[in-house]
Amino acid sequence: PSSALPQSVNASTSGTETSVFISSYILISGATGINEIQDDSYSKAGFSNKGIRSNGGSFTFRKSFRIRDFLDGTSNVAMVGEQSGWGTNASGAQTDIRSAFASGAWMSPNTPIDHDPRCYNTTTLRYPIGYQNTGTGIGNDACNNPIQSQHVGGAHMLLGDGAVRFVSANADFNTIRYLCSRADGNVLGEF
Repeated sequence: PSSALPQSVNASTSGTETSVFISSYILISGATGINEIQDDSYSKAGFSNKGIRSNGGSFTFRKSFRIRDFLDGTSNVAMVGEQSGWGTNASGAQTDIRSAFASGAWMSPNTPIDHDPRCYNTTTLRYPIGYQNTGTGIGNDACNNPIQSQHVGGAHMLLGDGAVRFVSANADFNTIRYLCSRADGNVLGEF
C-alpha cells in the first residue's frame, strides 16, 4: 500500500466488534459553489456541522448518471480522489481524516438527503488538494474531507475516461473545482 494509515479499524455495533476496512479513495460528489444542496448550518437527526454538499459531481445521493450526463466530457471530470495521508488536528497531532473511517461500512446509497447530513465516503471539494488540517466539514462521515496523499505536492485523481492524473497541490483551485463537476460548462486550465 502507498499509505501509512491503518487499512482497518475495529468497530463495535450491538456489543459485537469487527474489523472494518477503510478506503484510501473517495468518491466525488461535486465542489462548493456548484449545485450545493446542503450548507454548514444543516442539521438533522442529531447530526450537524457536516459541511457543504453538492450534487454536481459524479457520485451523488439517490442518483445515477450515464456518460451523456457528463456534459463537460469524461476526460474533464474527476470521479475518485485519493485520501491516503495523515491530517493534523488543532493541537498539531496527526489524525486520520479519511471520510469513510469505521462508519463507511454502514453507508447506503439510498439515504434521503433530508434525513441524514452525513457523507460516507463521498466528498464535495471545499479545500485545496493536499489540505491536511481539520476544520468545518472534515472528519468521519463529513462532507468536505480533502483530497490528499502521502505523495509530496499533490494527489491522484481518477477521471471519467479511466485516466489517473497526479493533480498538483499548486493547481488553480477553481480549475480543480470545475474538474469535480460533471456539467458546469467551465473550461479547464492546466492541472
